[in-house]
Amino acid sequence: MAINSNLFHGFICILVGIILIGPSDGRLISDFIAEYANLPLIPSYFQIEKEGFIDGVNFASSLSGSLVETNRGHVINLKTHLKSFKKVTKLLNNKVGDKQSKKLISNAVYMFSTGTVDYGEAFRVIDQRISHPLKFGFEVSKKACCGTGPFRGINSCGGKRQV
Repeated sequence: MAINSNLFHGFICILVGIILIGPSDGRLISDFIAEYANLPLIPSYFQIEKEGFIDGVNFASSLSGSLVETNRGHVINLKTHLKSFKKVTKLLNNKVGDKQSKKLISNAVYMFSTGTVDYGEAFRVIDQRISHPLKFGFEVSKKACCGTGPFRGINSCGGKRQV
């Protein structure tokens, strides 16, 4: 398995006839493509000392953020992935020489997918504003500013028309 976030274990939860699937068994889309094409799995960045890296390195993570600030300490961010890539290019250069390493790097296939946890957590932003309205310049956050009904959520055009 080529995975770098070993702290995220896969899980399946069956809840009232609905199957919720968490992070996978560690396989990523690149692993499925390799399997379909009958190619060997590319070793994880953290396995290159043991398995080598001439045929490729997988920097993938089950959770990855484009932004350094995203879930700091819980995901591998893009900046860290790029630092890891630079380390591997230096190792490759030391192993096969400048000319061959440039050729390998320029002919390599790259697959990027990141940032899924950067922008997919809007519920946290909204929840913070609802739970702490004064912090964000609001007086009340648990009911609408106009309308009718218990939380003023029924549109009555500012109370000017009957509902």
